[in-house]
Amino acid sequence: MVRLIMFWFYCCALATILKTSSAIDTMFPNQTLKDGDTLVSEAEVFELGFFGLGNSTFRYLGIRYKQVSAGTIVWIANREVPLVDPTGVLKISDKGILELLSVSNTLIWSSQSSKPAAYMNPVAQLLDSGNLVIRDEISGDLIWQSFDHRGDTWLPGMQIGVDLVTGVKRNLTSWKTLTILHQWSSELLDIRVASETDFSGQDIYIKMPRPTTLIGDEKKSNSSLKVTMSIVFAVVLVGFALILYAWRKKKKSHRKVNKEQKQDSELTLFSLSKIIKATSNFSIDNKLGQGGFGAVYKGMLDEGGEIAVKRLSKSSKQGLEEFQNEVICIAKLQHRNLVKLLGYCDQGEEMMLIYEYMPNKSLDSLLFDENNSLLLDWPQRYHIINGIARGLLYLHQDSRLRIIHRDLKASNILLDSNMNPKISDFGLARMFKEYETEANTNKVVGTLGYISPEYASNGLFSVKSDIFSFGVLVLEIVSGKKNRGFSHQDHHNNLLGHAWRLYKEDKPLELVDTALGDSWINSQVLQSIHVGLSCVQQHAEDRPSMSSVIHMLSGEGALPPPQPPGFFTEVPKPEVKSNLMMPQVLVSINEVTVTQLEAR
Repeated sequence: MVRLIMFWFYCCALATILKTSSAIDTMFPNQTLKDGDTLVSEAEVFELGFFGLGNSTFRYLGIRYKQVSAGTIVWIANREVPLVDPTGVLKISDKGILELLSVSNTLIWSSQSSKPAAYMNPVAQLLDSGNLVIRDEISGDLIWQSFDHRGDTWLPGMQIGVDLVTGVKRNLTSWKTLTILHQWSSELLDIRVASETDFSGQDIYIKMPRPTTLIGDEKKSNSSLKVTMSIVFAVVLVGFALILYAWRKKKKSHRKVNKEQKQDSELTLFSLSKIIKATSNFSIDNKLGQGGFGAVYKGMLDEGGEIAVKRLSKSSKQGLEEFQNEVICIAKLQHRNLVKLLGYCDQGEEMMLIYEYMPNKSLDSLLFDENNSLLLDWPQRYHIINGIARGLLYLHQDSRLRIIHRDLKASNILLDSNMNPKISDFGLARMFKEYETEANTNKVVGTLGYISPEYASNGLFSVKSDIFSFGVLVLEIVSGKKNRGFSHQDHHNNLLGHAWRLYKEDKPLELVDTALGDSWINSQVLQSIHVGLSCVQQHAEDRPSMSSVIHMLSGEGALPPPQPPGFFTEVPKPEVKSNLMMPQVLVSINEVTVTQLEAR
């Protein structure tokens, strides 16, 4: 389809270029030339058309220069009988006679050919010499030419005698009485100006070439201009084709989303007016956050329910893909630890997803805030760890399709009124069939600090990629510190390296957040640290499954001692960007926005 579109535009561009590069210099008996139309010679030197003289309202049919000397007139047809308004029409009869008619069909001027009327295919053509000719298209015989009827300017090729100009004699020796009006391609010979005693006629006006420009140079310049304009026009058309292709692709994706939405009878279609009213016309006061897909707003429905509205940005290509993933991945998923999709709005250019509202916002807004972290005691944090684990187990094992989230992090864990964690933002999620266990991608997506080593370096992702992210999240919940940007006075390791260091020194409990006070239980904290370190091991095959993690957290099983974690060394200053073995990093403004990485 894309090739057909590009081929069509290429043909259009080629046809237009050929059309614009070839001047229309010929008129046939079935055509007319109206005021505003012109015949232009092939090299665009002369043009035939209607024009006025000075401030006069009279209209004349004539030939003049097209591109030089401000349109100097060289020949006028109806000099003696001007048209009183711009309604004149020029046509060529079947007998090869040019006829200039007024609006009332009155004959104003004609070429009055003296040739026999045996020509059946007459055409009128304006030549690059400035000569308007009528010839038989078949035989090529000349019927009439304007050069036989002199005007104000003498052009090369015109017939002229000593008697067509009075006062001009041969052997030109002086130029003092000549007014330069016309270009000449060679020297003017064998003419001289009459002396004052025998000069009784009128002046002859001859236009000489400019010092540095000849007619050939003018043609060359015109040709270069044509080529340049043709290239520019072709580029514009190609650009338009690409825009059209992108637009059609977006529309196609739009229709795909609609199909997925309509297939799920449980999703409610919200009207745009209802969403506008619920969000107070997307008021800034109701804005909850911003991501690569667009903005999220809080809303209140008339029936009293609170909602969160994810509004797709019109300019976000990435957001459209995320939107599709949200619909495809979670429209039919039902689990207490997954955010619930209530419905959608698709009207005009607006595409929105409507979720249940989470009053306690995201985990990172509490966990990493010095004051809000005091609201999260250890029982709540342990409850959150277990809830996230159960949600991941459902995605990896118990749902109809195996789903890999690929962007599990604190900001994508929402908390309801009872502090129950719910995994959100499935814009980057991928679905696997039952027999599939891993996949490879050319584009690595996610957030720095949570991405597994094999995914970042080789683009290889699997359920073990999510498990690595979960391990980072567990260590962050225990410590109250972010993995990326972590600093310590004794070393330059990130949070993973710091936790591993404490574990090896047999003092893992020093990792516990001081904001927890005495609310924590040793066995649960030790289990959580062990699980966290086991999940962030360098090699994917060494990491446990989510079912093993669930058993470990519930005290029903044990995991083997962990190996060193991946990505546990980092530069000391958090503001310095690190690509962590990845060649290109697009760092997000905040951790709600997705970071994209180009894999090697």
